[in-house]
Amino acid sequence: MTIRLDDASAVGPFNLSSADTVFVSALVSFTGTANPGSGDYRVVSDSFVHKGQHAVIDLVLSERVP
Repeated sequence: MTIRLDDASAVGPFNLSSADTVFVSALVSFTGTANPGSGDYRVVSDSFVHKGQHAVIDLVLSERVP
């Protein structure tokens, strides 16, 4: 799956391009909520500096929320 993030994807009153460092997270929720619950799968990338450049991040949803 490929997902492209840009300033329109920011969560909050700021632009992604103005952030010094960013991280990417993903959650598969069995309850349909945005908060992790027991049995859900999640992953969080390491923080990285993008400097306005294209970056490729590989995430594997293998961590199960206890």
